[in-house]
Amino acid sequence: MAVLVHLAERPGEVVSRRDLERALWSGRIVTEDAVTNAIIKLRRALGDDARRPHIIETIPKTGYRLIADVVPARDTRPTRATLRRRWGGGPALVLLTGLVLVAVGAWWLPRTDDGESGIHGGPPTVAVLPFRNLNTGDGRDWFASGVTTDLVTDLSRVSGLVVMATGAFGTVGEPAADGKLAGAPGADYLVRGSVQRSAERVRINVRLLDAASHTTLWAERFDRPMADVFHIQDEVAAAIVAALEVRLKPAERTALVPRPVTSVAAYEAFLRGLDHYGRRSREDNRLAREHFEHAVGLDPGFGRAHAGLALVHARLAMDGWSAEPAADLDRARVHARDAVAIDPDLHQAHFARAQVELFSGNHRAAIEAAERALDLAPGYADARALLGWVLHYAGRSDQALAALDLAASNHPRMPASYLEMRGEVRYTQGRDGDAAELLERVLLLNPAHLRARLWLAATRARSGELDEARWQITEALSLDPDLSLSRLSLSFPFKDPAHLEQLQFGLRRAGLPP
Repeated sequence: MAVLVHLAERPGEVVSRRDLERALWSGRIVTEDAVTNAIIKLRRALGDDARRPHIIETIPKTGYRLIADVVPARDTRPTRATLRRRWGGGPALVLLTGLVLVAVGAWWLPRTDDGESGIHGGPPTVAVLPFRNLNTGDGRDWFASGVTTDLVTDLSRVSGLVVMATGAFGTVGEPAADGKLAGAPGADYLVRGSVQRSAERVRINVRLLDAASHTTLWAERFDRPMADVFHIQDEVAAAIVAALEVRLKPAERTALVPRPVTSVAAYEAFLRGLDHYGRRSREDNRLAREHFEHAVGLDPGFGRAHAGLALVHARLAMDGWSAEPAADLDRARVHARDAVAIDPDLHQAHFARAQVELFSGNHRAAIEAAERALDLAPGYADARALLGWVLHYAGRSDQALAALDLAASNHPRMPASYLEMRGEVRYTQGRDGDAAELLERVLLLNPAHLRARLWLAATRARSGELDEARWQITEALSLDPDLSLSRLSLSFPFKDPAHLEQLQFGLRRAGLPP
């Protein structure tokens, strides 16, 4: 780090090996390769190439020159205080591209023999645990949840990082299917945080911990005007990636540049909608739609809000909450198309498009859209689960279960919907006992989960437990008195008509009106 800072203080100048040794190792005896080793480590950490350098250039028989652009470090960057604590001195210069952040990570964390940071020899695994809302009783848990989700979204875009997440789109607000809240088995590192809001300011505390020892590796507190919330999120993501020594691909470096700043009011409306959407009830879906519409009204170019509208309209069709399911699916398609047009690299937009294509019966297009979301965000657990759901309806149940297993492994708080999807697959495979157990667990967590109740009714009916099956339909009708088989015409998009006929037979036997 001292070598990098010394070069950064003299950008574009040739600095001799003798000058570096005299300035940085004064009064100490070092081997002749001390400078060489430092340069090698810097290039490795920063992804530079000695033959085709873009950061540090070697001047034969003379020294080295920093050829990257540099600017004075902003006081608000989270790494400035960290650098001062670790290295001392006044304001350092940092590379314009944020390379000092990556360099810090190169010396910060222990590495395995193969050069990776993960405890299992692969990419490091980080679990982002739900941020706490310190404004107890203010009804703003949705904001803390949204900050968590956005951090997950940023980190999920990095292929050199395995993210165990609380949901990047689609499971926020949904109850967890297990009790893994205090930690995350299998994670190398944990991210914990808290959020405190006032009318005009936001305070966010973040810590990165070693999962085994719970030693704090990096911590920072941000106390800024609410308008800076987007900058804070950018800085937190960049600092975590740096501390974990993750090597970014060129496209990922672009992905982690500061995001477009939208209206704070639109952002808050979007987070409210996201919270309601995950609750999986008809009324919450209505409220989610209102919040997403408000966000789009405030900022028509807000791609994630358009993706949210695609999801709520698709859910009206898929859960039988609409008298005109085909019309709602058309509306969903328009919003998904708008989201992709606004930002083709927005992985949530492709997630929404995959869901719309699935319930339109376009299995191949749905698979392609889900895979595109995963290309853009390799750690996106919800997209992996959605891919499993699409494979289920496409008749590829074994592949569906494998995708659902992988999604669950990347989720310290596995959502109830993951269990519901697995229950659907088990029913289709004819394993009624397993299906019933999974669906009962979903309903214990969320009694308003209509799909789980319908699948459980069909499962009980096929098993000959007609009283239990009819009771489930009675409960479903209490949630939605207009529910009928005709309203569910688009709800189960099986590629094989035999699977649909079997399910519909079970629902009719359980007493669902035509």
